[in-house]
Order: sequence, then C-alpha cells, then structure tokens
Amino acid sequence: MSNIEPIYAGNATFESHHGVATITIPPPPSRLLRILMILFLLPWLGGMFAVLSNSSQIQEDTFDLFAYAWVVGWAVGGFFLIRAIVWTFLGKEVITIENGILTIDRKNALLIKTKSYDLTSVKNIRATEVQYGNNNLFNVNIHEVTMLNNTGTVHFDYGMKTIRFGIGLDEIEGDYLITELKKSGYLIESNLGNN
Repeated sequence: MSNIEPIYAGNATFESHHGVATITIPPPPSRLLRILMILFLLPWLGGMFAVLSNSSQIQEDTFDLFAYAWVVGWAVGGFFLIRAIVWTFLGKEVITIENGILTIDRKNALLIKTKSYDLTSVKNIRATEVQYGNNNLFNVNIHEVTMLNNTGTVHFDYGMKTIRFGIGLDEIEGDYLITELKKSGYLIESNLGNN
C-alpha cells in the first residue's frame, strides 16, 4: 500500500459577517525553523551577556570604536532574530475589508504598522508566488519570515505601487481567497482587472 499525502486544506481562514470580510493567515508553519531560531538565540544571548558583564572592565577613558560597533551590530541582529521568533510563534496577518477599505494588519510583527487602502483604488488583484532565489529553508522563505514588510502571495496595484499580503500562502490558496472575496461581493471587476 502506498503512502498517500493528505489533501491540504489551506492555511488561511475566510469569514464574512455583517458586511465585513476577514482573512486570517498564520505564519508559515515550520517546527524545525522555530527550533533553529531558538538555538540561534541562545548564543546571541550568551554573547550579549558576556559583553555586558565585561563592560565594567573597560576603562572609561578608552574609546574602542570596534567594540561599540560590534555591540550595536550584535544588538540589531538580535532584535531581528527576536522579531522573527515572535512572528513565527505569535504572529498572523489579518486582512479586513469593511466600508470600502482594505486593511492589512500583521499582528505581532514588531515595527510593522497596520496599513489601510481605498478599495476603489485597488486594481489588478492577483495571486502569484514570489520567488526570492534560493532562500528557502525547510519549506519556509527566509525573506518572508525576517522582512515581513510588503511580502506575500496576493498582490494588487495601488497607484504606482504593488502591495502584497498572504505570507506563506501557495498560489492556489491565494486564488481561492480572491475568488471568495469576489463571490461575497467585496471585490468587483474594477479590482480584478488592470483598469
């Protein structure tokens, strides 16, 4: 007997209640990536504590530019590592359409603000998986986990800018969400075409 893969039900949820459409997308699941990020955090914390505990031994009249630059770089790298860990464990994208406004909220994505768009100016909404080169690690695109800003499978044109959401979605799931929004009356032909 062969080992048949179960049918993938998708990652996102779509709800429509009282004139409000809500799409909720959890971050791409990868237990191995989560474990590795935590393992990377441990030496980062060790390095930071070692530097901070030895900082009292540095003479006040000595200015070591390399040491200060190293601490700042180490802290910035640690911030982005912690940001990625918080996102993979607690984050989610919540896309809402209400009263002609499309809102993209990346919850628990540190330093990423909620953005809202006038639905009448949303054009050419489509689903296309973005390829970032060979950055895939354990079926998760590293760019999407670490950058979080303006990435994803679902794209639309807003003036002279392309806006993206749907981090970690397959193209077919993005198409499904667009179809559901159209069937529910939230998207009209002017949103779908390149008008």
